[in-house]
Order: sequence, then C-alpha cells, then structure tokens
Amino acid sequence: MILLKSFYVPTTQGVDVISVGHEVRRVVQEAAAKEGWVTLFSPLPGAGFSLGPVKEAKLPGLRCQGTLVVPFNAGRLVIDPWQEIYLVEEETSGRRREFMVQLFTEVKEAKDKQA
Repeated sequence: MILLKSFYVPTTQGVDVISVGHEVRRVVQEAAAKEGWVTLFSPLPGAGFSLGPVKEAKLPGLRCQGTLVVPFNAGRLVIDPWQEIYLVEEETSGRRREFMVQLFTEVKEAKDKQA
C-alpha cells in the first residue's frame, strides 16, 4: 500500500525549524500499518528535513536533506526516543509551507480458508 498525505505549516520571514514528527506518526497510526517506511518531502525548493534532538533543534547542528526516509516497525517510527523530525524552512517569504508524507507498507493478504 502507498499512501500520500499533504500538510501545511506556517512559517516566518526568518529561517524556521519546525517539528513535524507528530504529523508523521499520525500518518502511520491512521494507516494502521505495522512495518514499512515513510518518505518526507516538500514539493517546492527551499526546505529540508532533519532528525535532531527533541527541544534542542539548533540550525548549525542539523544536517538537512531534501527528502528524509524513516522506517517504522510495530507501528512505531524507528528513531531514537530522544530524536524528533524537523522541517527546516530556509526561504524567508513568511508563507505557509507544504510538505508531504508518503507511506509505503506491504498489505498482507488474508490466508486462504481451508475447505
């Protein structure tokens, strides 16, 4: 199964570091998926994604990527509990930023009933 969801976050006229882990976890939860991976991306340039320490996201310490792939197992993201997923907005237009979460998981078929 492949699922794609769009989200929008407000930005300022400076560089923004925005926590988006909650939205990613919600996609996995709503899909009731047990294992697979999610890919995060922004359809427009000027933003990237990073994994960083919770509540201590500082721009110099974050390594941003245009896309970020995060596996999940048993319905939970496979990242350190002290890490968070961040959207780093580098444009200074102050517009809202769209980002997308695409979920990939295998759909298990029901076992054939024995006659």
